[in-house]
Amino acid sequence: MRHVMAEYARAMRPDPGLRARVGVQVENRGRRREPARWAPLAAAVVALLLITTFMLVRQSTNRQPAATPTFTSFTTPSRGSMPAAIVAGPDGAMWFAETSVARIGRIDDGGTASEYPLSNPNAAPTSIAAGPDGALWFTESGANQIGRIGVDGHITEFRIPTPNAIPQSITAGRDGNLWFTELAGNKIGRLTVRGDITEFELPQRQGAQCGYLCPYGIASASDGALWFTESQLSPGGGNRIGRLTTDGKLTEYEIPTLNAVPTCIVAVGDRIYACESRAGKLAEVTVTGRITEHSVPGAAEGAAPVAAAAGSGGSVWFLVGKQFPGAAGGGQQLARAKADGSIDLFALPDSDTVGAGVAVDRSGSVWLLAGTDRILRFQLK
Repeated sequence: MRHVMAEYARAMRPDPGLRARVGVQVENRGRRREPARWAPLAAAVVALLLITTFMLVRQSTNRQPAATPTFTSFTTPSRGSMPAAIVAGPDGAMWFAETSVARIGRIDDGGTASEYPLSNPNAAPTSIAAGPDGALWFTESGANQIGRIGVDGHITEFRIPTPNAIPQSITAGRDGNLWFTELAGNKIGRLTVRGDITEFELPQRQGAQCGYLCPYGIASASDGALWFTESQLSPGGGNRIGRLTTDGKLTEYEIPTLNAVPTCIVAVGDRIYACESRAGKLAEVTVTGRITEHSVPGAAEGAAPVAAAAGSGGSVWFLVGKQFPGAAGGGQQLARAKADGSIDLFALPDSDTVGAGVAVDRSGSVWLLAGTDRILRFQLK
């Protein structure tokens, strides 16, 4: 198992261009010449238009420039805590999983942070999601458990039936349950808010290194199904996007780029976006399974998407970082892919190394993880 995790660490540590949908039509229509008797009125209209244009130009030149995007940096209470995932909580604060210190953290809008230790010092929480019950739910990859923490800090933990399953990612389903991936268990798990766990086994393919398909990220989409990434490193083992209905029916869709190593995944409207961590692309998937791939900025220099979150208006926020240790160039940027197909790029301050977490709060601010113990808040007004 250590070989498996080391292989993933080398391939995925740390660890969309959207299709343009805008058409422009220009229609020229001829106008009939008015009789000469309307000349005085026409002159008056022209004069009025000139005055109005002058005023508008003057106003536009006097406008204040748009506010500069700002990053605010916070440090987790425990140094070197390796925060791995972050999410907006029902209390208005941001909650995050701290892998190396086995704690769940909370930070409010003012930057005040607190931590809640888990029962197992080797729990290694890796993913966190807001649940349908007003609590936060998280995976404990080192303790083979799913945890629940209320906004009051009370923690409850549930053991996964499959030993050494390595629970990786978790999300709230539209059916009122929590769903999670078992990286080494080769299963998708369903967890009720009462703590009952049901597991759905995935296909087995030869040549796999860590549980055959290695399901990694998971998201709940508008069609009511759970979509997940199959991140198997070996050719033929994974490299697909999976769709699992709540009653256990599985459909898989092949990613066009071979050995892309899909990891993070997010649902936005009627589409799903998956990070191709080795290929440096973002896969856009329709609910019917049609996949379009988009190269991320800096992909040619070694950049890759390492985390993604849904924004407003059909946009997607994602972190772009160097995919492999020692890769030249490659970004370290926060990116926003908008519904019109354009992409905004924002360089991280102080050349921070991106982590594997990004989330949007209720006000529209973007929170992301950087370095080994930093949380950044990005505001664009």
